[in-house]
Amino acid sequence: MQTIVHILFNALPLCGFTTERPGNWPAGQRWVSHDDRAPLPADHVYCEDCVEERDNVFGRHEDDEELLEEAMPDSSEGAPT
Repeated sequence: MQTIVHILFNALPLCGFTTERPGNWPAGQRWVSHDDRAPLPADHVYCEDCVEERDNVFGRHEDDEELLEEAMPDSSEGAPT
């Protein structure tokens, strides 16, 4: 099971999945600040909606392509050949 990492701004996730503070989130949900672009452990993925909303609000960053690749699995994986 992968851990979802949400991106926070003003203590709330950019995707809007909840209005609760992180301490009240369901298990398997983690967070980072909107300006943190550190690589994640292999079993963690960025919330795709949070990444998209951060890009809309704060603009793209040179490291964003790598983050998007982590957030969106390659659709060709597992496809019949």
